[in-house]
Amino acid sequence: MVIQFQPVTLYCNYQSTATLPPVVIWKYRSYCRSPLANAFSLNSQEKQTDNQLQQNNSSHNPNVECPDNVRTVRVVALKQGNTVVLGDFYQGRRITVINDADLSIGQTTREDTGVYYCSVISPQDLQGNSEAYAELIVLGASLECETCAAVGNSCSGQKQRCSAHLDTCMTIMLEGTAVSVLDLQEFLEAEHGDEKHRLTSRFYLEVTS
Repeated sequence: MVIQFQPVTLYCNYQSTATLPPVVIWKYRSYCRSPLANAFSLNSQEKQTDNQLQQNNSSHNPNVECPDNVRTVRVVALKQGNTVVLGDFYQGRRITVINDADLSIGQTTREDTGVYYCSVISPQDLQGNSEAYAELIVLGASLECETCAAVGNSCSGQKQRCSAHLDTCMTIMLEGTAVSVLDLQEFLEAEHGDEKHRLTSRFYLEVTS
């Protein structure tokens, strides 16, 4: 586990008798089920089914084992020799393959949560296991912004969870001498020619994070 925005390295160790450097491929697969949510669903039918499967196969992992056509699959990076090429989805990210085959992510996001498969391919060495995986869970409290609109210097309302790519709450205060005061949405929709609903152009903007 890692906290959002922190760096992380996923290790891929291998031994090979090949004289030429192998091709290292890192792939991302989304979880079949959320491991955190699955841990708390103790009485669910799925949990009971998982327990039965694990009795027959102790290595069964329901969070990881499912067909690729029911989850997201992406190539993260490919390395051959000293050349590293990122997959299309990861272009521009601070991601690379370091050492022989370790995946380095410079700044994690919640969308990085998933299962990462490391494949080491060499035509000179076809024996042994050529693939392994590591699980990555990126934690971080989702930003919640209080949403409200009222006349006066303050207001209170319900908190709304922001999308993953949003990281700022904003408070907008309008000061004016209007005969009737509209909320922000109505103010934006008001016609400028209507003097009754016209506010002065002084705005006070406060940004918090």
